[in-house]
Amino acid sequence: MVTTARFLLVAVLAALLAACVDSAERRANEALALGDGERAASDFAKALDTDPTDTALRRGLGEALVLVARQKAVDGDDLPADWSKAARELERSGKDSSVTPLVAEASLAWARSVLRRGDTDLAVAGLEARLDTAWGSRRERNLLAILLDHRGQRDKAAELFLGNAKEDSTDADAWFNLAMVEWASKRRILATEHLLLAAKHAPDDPEILFWLGKVSDAEPKR
Repeated sequence: MVTTARFLLVAVLAALLAACVDSAERRANEALALGDGERAASDFAKALDTDPTDTALRRGLGEALVLVARQKAVDGDDLPADWSKAARELERSGKDSSVTPLVAEASLAWARSVLRRGDTDLAVAGLEARLDTAWGSRRERNLLAILLDHRGQRDKAAELFLGNAKEDSTDADAWFNLAMVEWASKRRILATEHLLLAAKHAPDDPEILFWLGKVSDAEPKR
């Protein structure tokens, strides 16, 4: 009799707990749909306290944290920790095509937030670490290349820009940035070739057209 009563009590408690989780998840999804990131994050976190292995809840929390960070960024109040926390929760939810862009956004925004605070070394180190993982994105590679170029590490910057160009041969920005690094490094023939590739994919870009004219004027007259 005692065993039966204990079993029933456990069953009732489990049912109540499940109902609380379902209620928190429902409230969280409703808040997220309304754009209320703070309430959504709070409710997703409560639901995760009960089941930390639920990847759907992890993703929901990550999306809510991205929304909170975006809202802070409007006034420039976002902190690197806002973005890194969001990226971390999204990564824990599993890698799929729908999560990847959000992780890339959070990671890139983290680097930009760090740069606004004047810590270039941290931004470079963080971006390099990201590119060593499966989550690294072309936009992160581009920003890292720009930072390295500004530091005078032009060979490394050129390598990164070339990596983006190889990944997407229609990326006019990658070809243009690569050409600029090569021009500064006195590799004029390569710079011209890559500038022409940039122009091929963005024939009306005024900056590319300007540099095409500059390259043409710099060529020796016959």
